[in-house]
Amino acid sequence: MTVIGLNKIFREERTKIEAFESGENPLNAHDISEIKAKLSSTLEKMNQLVKRDVQAPMALAPAIANIPKLIGRCDVLLSRIPSDVPVTSSSQQEAESSTPAPSSEFSPADYTPSKVYAKATRQLQGPRNRVLKFDTIKQQHASFNARKGAAPEVKTPSTPVIESSSIAASSQPIPLPTLITIQYPARLGEHLYIRGEGSGFTWGQKVPLISVDANTWQLRQPMQGEFKFKILLNNEEWETGNDHPANGGDAVSATPVFASQAEKSSEASSLTRVSFFYQPADGETLEVRDSLHDWSAGIELKDMGNGMWVWETDKAASEFDFKLVRRQSSGEIHWEGGDNRKMQPGTIALIEPRF
Repeated sequence: MTVIGLNKIFREERTKIEAFESGENPLNAHDISEIKAKLSSTLEKMNQLVKRDVQAPMALAPAIANIPKLIGRCDVLLSRIPSDVPVTSSSQQEAESSTPAPSSEFSPADYTPSKVYAKATRQLQGPRNRVLKFDTIKQQHASFNARKGAAPEVKTPSTPVIESSSIAASSQPIPLPTLITIQYPARLGEHLYIRGEGSGFTWGQKVPLISVDANTWQLRQPMQGEFKFKILLNNEEWETGNDHPANGGDAVSATPVFASQAEKSSEASSLTRVSFFYQPADGETLEVRDSLHDWSAGIELKDMGNGMWVWETDKAASEFDFKLVRRQSSGEIHWEGGDNRKMQPGTIALIEPRF
């Protein structure tokens, strides 16, 4: 599963929950459980991907941070409703308040051996924590057999045997949270990238750094074993000097020097910059609209690669408002939700889109 595919699943399941909470989409306990299971499975796949792909942590960071919150919201919804009772919007609940809840007792027609097998198979195809539900199904099946006659036994798959050679082969360095901090003044039109060797880095593949304030750039992600790196300005000019060595789990700091740096002014910059991660659908482009341009002109965002987008300006003289916009290939635009975002001149921020 790719970064784009995993982010798409995250957005789809989040939309289902938000639509239900707003009363637009009726769900039942089974539906909410399915959403929770899918989110858990997606989070597990994301955590596996960030260990293999050095670019994945930045592109998946917003989803990884929000999926546990969505799972918590599912738990709250499930705690408020009885299982097997459809959940509707508030208007539907008022109209149907006199309708009795369906009985939890099953009949032979609703609980045949074939349906038991089908439901058990669906449960076993989900994430590991859902296999526990299979025991409940097996108990219900046994109760049904006792009353209605014997049926073929539902067999639980045996636990695979892990050979000692497999354990030895997997004894590799464990990925550890690693922080790379670069000190370099942010200027309009300038962006820093990192390349390297080891722990997923390659000299031929760029990874953008995040601008966190006027003089600091960072990269946070799991790294394992030894690696080395160098910094590039606008992915074109290499820093001078030797490579920077490091190990997974380190907090590394560096101050790169570029040959062109001596020609640049040392005066304080009034740069205002916004960065965020988002994977647009095919044919979509991203824009920003702001009060500096009366909300009418869409300003195209800079694609830094790996799902990272940047918008910057040095024209702001006072506080201004802005919002992110998605433009489809048909020309139709979609504004992000929530209130207008506010920004002070000279501010550098990492935000989360509200699409």
